[in-house]
Amino acid sequence: MIKIRATFIDTNEGNKELEKVIKNIEENFYILNKSKVYKGRNGSRYNNVYIDIQEK
Repeated sequence: MIKIRATFIDTNEGNKELEKVIKNIEENFYILNKSKVYKGRNGSRYNNVYIDIQEK
């Protein structure tokens, strides 16, 4: 199992890009778990999501 932290900008474009990346990951790996979106600290423009993957 590998854990990935995806950091993305908190905009519509950033959320669309995240979903596109997750789709690409799903094509090549099993997604075991995907966390909720964690907001950045201290007014950061960035969010994080954690994804656990395993090789197909």
